[in-house]
Amino acid sequence: MHREPIDTVIVLAGGQSKRFQGNKALAVYEGRTLLERACSHALQLTSHVIVSCSEAHTYSEAVPTGVLLRPDKKDFAGPIPALRDICLELQGVVLVLPVDMPLVTTTVLKEFIARSHRLPAYVSCIHQHYALCMYYAEVFSKTDASVMSFRRLHEHNNALDVRLPEEWAPSFANINTRQDFQQLP
Repeated sequence: MHREPIDTVIVLAGGQSKRFQGNKALAVYEGRTLLERACSHALQLTSHVIVSCSEAHTYSEAVPTGVLLRPDKKDFAGPIPALRDICLELQGVVLVLPVDMPLVTTTVLKEFIARSHRLPAYVSCIHQHYALCMYYAEVFSKTDASVMSFRRLHEHNNALDVRLPEEWAPSFANINTRQDFQQLP
């Protein structure tokens, strides 16, 4: 049976953006919001894209047609409970893509996916970038509900690191503050 490398991409956009002092997902970089950029990359990988967010109405105008908005069941509880809620309803391979990585490219994501598929693991991530990861959806049914952080989720499931070329490291810049955003190339 032929299976696509990725069945679903979940774009994480549910944070409070306190350090950013504004809604990160709607910040504009090179003419598009960070949410539009993330969704664009996701749609290059699969047609099943879900945006995990706190308030769906905030993003309804900002996502491409066909992208599903999934409000978190509990606002601002963190990404792991939101992912758990979504993944318990899914099957297959899930890529988690944080909205606040504006320099990531589709090429880098495809290489990450290809290298992840070669690993004998249910969870893979880029070393030290826990939020960009790939799971088999059933990981969440096998993980204790008390696990609330990416680090613990990965430890609990023996995640394996995916090594990518060092020159791609800037692609994983995580934008947390307004200053980080203003320093983008």
